[in-house]
Amino acid sequence: MTTARDSVLRPPAAVASPPLPLLMIVEDHADSLDMLSAFMATQGFAVCGTSTALEAIELAVTRRPDVILTDVTMPFVDGWTILTTLREHPLTAKTPIVIMTGRSDPEAHKEAERRGCSAFVTKPCDPQLLAQTLHAMLGRTVTPA
Repeated sequence: MTTARDSVLRPPAAVASPPLPLLMIVEDHADSLDMLSAFMATQGFAVCGTSTALEAIELAVTRRPDVILTDVTMPFVDGWTILTTLREHPLTAKTPIVIMTGRSDPEAHKEAERRGCSAFVTKPCDPQLLAQTLHAMLGRTVTPA
């Protein structure tokens, strides 16, 4: 039988922290993928990454990331195709997808908008601003230090 004294003396059950949002990074340059992954892990994200578009599409459907950051220029299948494919899939249609590219021309911005991109980031970019952009996609206003 539990008494009032027992409940007072027992430590409260640990309050579980909410899980970190899962960020999927798609970048064909291994060094850039590693650097971005390591940095974003310090910014309040759980991170999974891949260097190929086909694996990205599979991971997006199976892992269901909260937000996706993808490069555009990649071999074989590009980031535009990833974006279009994921927008057409019922499990990923509403997932925020941020395009990251070295292109800053108006045509690239129009293409991103036409394909349903959530945000557009031009390389090189400030990693802190990128983290803030990704958090904003999730409705989070504070980026962990």
